[in-house]
This record gives sequence, structure tokens and C-alpha cells, in this order.
Amino acid sequence: MDNENMEIIEYIFLNTFLISKCIFWIKRIIIILYTRFNFKKLISIRNKIIRKIFIFVTFQIKIVKSSVN
Repeated sequence: MDNENMEIIEYIFLNTFLISKCIFWIKRIIIILYTRFNFKKLISIRNKIIRKIFIFVTFQIKIVKSSVN
């Protein structure tokens, strides 16, 4: 494995770590919001956040695939 591939792998692990931290904090924020707002608002907020995370992850995967090829 050459140095460039190692950098890509480190980049992926760093991003997955950051995403997991973001998800942790998002869950905490959702719990706080749950106590303040009604349930329908909470579900729509959660769905928007999940959609943005999914888009971010797929974008990262595309970057890695393009850099490997």
C-alpha cells in the first residue's frame, strides 16, 4: 500500500469519527428539543439532519472512489 492510499484511509477514518461525534451530539440535541417542542417538529428536524449526513457520507465515498481510480 502506497502513501497516497494510506492518506485516503486516514481521511476516511477521521471523517467517520467526526460523523459519529456529530451523530452523538445530534442525538443529545434531539433529546433536548424533544422536551421543548412537539413530536412532529422533532421528526422533521431529525429527518433533515439524517438526510444531510447521508449526503455528506455519499459525497465522501465518491471522493475516495475517484481518488483511488
